[in-house]
Amino acid sequence: CHHGQPAPMVKQSRANGIDCYIIGEQSLGAPEVKDVAGAAADGVVYGACFVMPQTEPSEAGIPALVDFFQAYLDRFGKMCASEVAVRCYDGMYLLKAAAEKAGSTDGTAIRDALYTITDYDGLQGTFDFSIGAGEGLTESRLYIIDGGKDILLEDYLKNQ
Repeated sequence: CHHGQPAPMVKQSRANGIDCYIIGEQSLGAPEVKDVAGAAADGVVYGACFVMPQTEPSEAGIPALVDFFQAYLDRFGKMCASEVAVRCYDGMYLLKAAAEKAGSTDGTAIRDALYTITDYDGLQGTFDFSIGAGEGLTESRLYIIDGGKDILLEDYLKNQ
Protein backbone atom coordinates (compact mmCIF):
# COMPACT_ATOMS: atom_id res chain seq x y z
CA CYS A 1 0.00 0.00 0.00
CA HIS A 2 1.08 3.54 -0.62
CA HIS A 3 0.88 6.37 1.88
CA GLY A 4 -2.73 7.49 2.32
CA GLN A 5 -4.30 4.33 0.88
CA PRO A 6 -4.58 1.98 3.88
CA ALA A 7 -7.02 4.10 5.92
CA PRO A 8 -9.75 4.39 3.27
CA MET A 9 -9.18 0.77 2.23
CA VAL A 10 -9.83 -0.43 5.79
CA LYS A 11 -12.87 1.81 6.19
CA GLN A 12 -14.35 0.77 2.83
CA SER A 13 -13.66 -2.92 3.48
CA ARG A 14 -15.60 -2.79 6.72
CA ALA A 15 -18.41 -0.76 5.09
CA ASN A 16 -18.68 -3.48 2.45
CA GLY A 17 -19.16 -6.20 5.04
CA ILE A 18 -15.66 -7.57 5.54
CA ASP A 19 -15.61 -8.46 9.22
CA CYS A 20 -12.55 -10.72 9.44
CA TYR A 21 -9.01 -9.77 10.35
CA ILE A 22 -7.33 -7.50 7.80
CA ILE A 23 -3.68 -8.51 7.62
CA GLY A 24 -0.92 -6.52 6.00
CA GLU A 25 2.33 -4.68 6.28
CA GLN A 26 3.54 -1.73 8.31
CA SER A 27 1.48 0.97 6.60
CA LEU A 28 -1.65 -0.51 8.21
CA GLY A 29 -0.25 0.67 11.54
CA ALA A 30 -0.05 4.32 10.49
CA PRO A 31 -1.93 6.65 12.85
CA GLU A 32 -4.25 7.82 10.06
CA VAL A 33 -5.66 4.28 9.77
CA LYS A 34 -7.15 4.65 13.25
CA ASP A 35 -8.01 8.32 12.66
CA VAL A 36 -9.85 7.76 9.37
CA ALA A 37 -11.26 4.26 9.88
CA GLY A 38 -12.12 4.70 13.56
CA ALA A 39 -13.60 1.55 15.09
CA ALA A 40 -13.38 -0.12 11.66
CA ALA A 41 -9.62 -0.36 12.24
CA ASP A 42 -10.14 -2.87 15.05
CA GLY A 43 -8.98 -6.27 13.85
CA VAL A 44 -6.26 -4.91 11.58
CA VAL A 45 -3.08 -6.98 11.98
CA TYR A 46 0.23 -5.68 10.68
CA GLY A 47 3.94 -6.30 10.95
CA ALA A 48 6.33 -3.63 12.20
CA CYS A 49 9.53 -3.46 14.20
CA PHE A 50 7.87 -1.08 16.66
CA VAL A 51 4.93 1.25 17.21
CA MET A 52 5.41 5.01 17.27
CA PRO A 53 3.43 6.32 20.24
CA GLN A 54 1.26 9.30 19.43
CA THR A 55 0.63 10.78 22.87
CA GLU A 56 2.28 8.70 25.62
CA PRO A 57 5.43 6.56 25.74
CA SER A 58 3.44 3.66 27.23
CA GLU A 59 1.71 3.25 23.86
CA ALA A 60 4.94 1.67 22.55
CA GLY A 61 4.05 -1.45 24.55
CA ILE A 62 7.60 -2.85 24.85
CA PRO A 63 9.56 -1.86 27.98
CA ALA A 64 12.77 -0.81 26.19
CA LEU A 65 10.77 1.31 23.74
CA VAL A 66 8.64 2.82 26.50
CA ASP A 67 11.85 3.79 28.32
CA PHE A 68 13.35 5.26 25.14
CA PHE A 69 10.26 7.34 24.32
CA GLN A 70 9.95 8.51 27.93
CA ALA A 71 13.59 9.63 27.95
CA TYR A 72 13.01 11.41 24.63
CA LEU A 73 9.90 13.14 25.98
CA ASP A 74 11.70 14.13 29.18
CA ARG A 75 14.63 15.59 27.25
CA PHE A 76 12.83 17.34 24.39
CA GLY A 77 9.39 17.99 25.88
CA LYS A 78 7.54 16.28 23.03
CA MET A 79 7.20 12.90 21.36
CA CYS A 80 9.39 11.90 18.43
CA ALA A 81 8.11 13.24 15.12
CA SER A 82 9.12 10.05 13.26
CA GLU A 83 10.70 6.65 13.64
CA VAL A 84 14.09 8.07 12.67
CA ALA A 85 15.07 8.59 16.33
CA VAL A 86 14.65 4.88 17.08
CA ARG A 87 16.50 3.82 13.94
CA CYS A 88 19.38 6.22 14.66
CA TYR A 89 19.58 5.09 18.28
CA ASP A 90 19.97 1.46 17.21
CA GLY A 91 22.36 2.45 14.43
CA MET A 92 24.69 4.38 16.71
CA TYR A 93 24.81 1.64 19.33
CA LEU A 94 25.46 -0.97 16.62
CA LEU A 95 28.29 1.20 15.29
CA LYS A 96 29.70 1.44 18.83
CA ALA A 97 29.43 -2.33 19.34
CA ALA A 98 31.13 -3.01 16.01
CA ALA A 99 33.93 -0.52 16.71
CA GLU A 100 34.52 -2.08 20.12
CA LYS A 101 34.56 -5.55 18.57
CA ALA A 102 36.95 -4.38 15.87
CA GLY A 103 39.17 -2.63 18.40
CA SER A 104 39.57 0.05 15.76
CA THR A 105 37.92 3.04 14.13
CA ASP A 106 38.94 1.85 10.67
CA GLY A 107 35.85 1.67 8.45
CA THR A 108 36.68 -1.71 6.92
CA ALA A 109 37.43 -3.21 10.33
CA ILE A 110 34.14 -1.88 11.72
CA ARG A 111 32.20 -3.25 8.75
CA ASP A 112 33.81 -6.65 9.14
CA ALA A 113 33.09 -6.65 12.88
CA LEU A 114 29.47 -5.64 12.23
CA TYR A 115 28.99 -8.79 10.16
CA THR A 116 29.95 -10.87 13.22
CA ILE A 117 27.19 -9.38 15.40
CA THR A 118 24.50 -12.02 15.74
CA ASP A 119 22.51 -11.16 18.85
CA TYR A 120 22.40 -7.43 19.49
CA ASP A 121 19.15 -6.55 21.27
CA GLY A 122 18.12 -3.15 19.94
CA LEU A 123 14.92 -1.19 20.21
CA GLN A 124 13.66 -2.57 16.91
CA GLY A 125 14.42 -6.20 17.74
CA THR A 126 17.39 -8.56 17.75
CA PHE A 127 19.96 -7.76 15.10
CA ASP A 128 21.86 -10.55 13.34
CA PHE A 129 24.23 -9.53 10.56
CA SER A 130 25.63 -13.02 9.98
CA ILE A 131 23.74 -13.55 6.71
CA GLY A 132 26.07 -10.93 5.20
CA ALA A 133 23.53 -8.89 3.27
CA GLY A 134 23.93 -5.85 5.51
CA GLU A 135 20.41 -6.08 6.91
CA GLY A 136 20.47 -6.96 10.60
CA LEU A 137 16.76 -7.36 11.20
CA THR A 138 15.12 -10.38 9.66
CA GLU A 139 11.88 -10.36 11.66
CA SER A 140 9.29 -7.85 12.70
CA ARG A 141 6.73 -7.89 15.45
CA LEU A 142 3.05 -8.43 14.80
CA TYR A 143 0.52 -5.93 16.12
CA ILE A 144 -3.27 -5.79 16.13
CA ILE A 145 -5.44 -2.72 16.46
CA ASP A 146 -7.97 -3.26 19.23
CA GLY A 147 -10.05 -0.52 20.79
CA GLY A 148 -8.08 2.01 18.78
CA LYS A 149 -4.78 0.88 20.29
CA ASP A 150 -1.81 -0.97 18.80
CA ILE A 151 -1.24 -4.14 20.83
CA LEU A 152 1.38 -6.83 20.35
CA LEU A 153 -0.52 -9.70 18.74
CA GLU A 154 0.95 -12.24 21.17
CA ASP A 155 -0.37 -10.18 24.14
CA TYR A 156 -3.75 -9.78 22.46
CA LEU A 157 -4.03 -13.53 21.86
CA LYS A 158 -3.13 -14.31 25.49
CA ASN A 159 -6.12 -12.24 26.60
CA GLN A 160 -8.64 -13.79 24.21
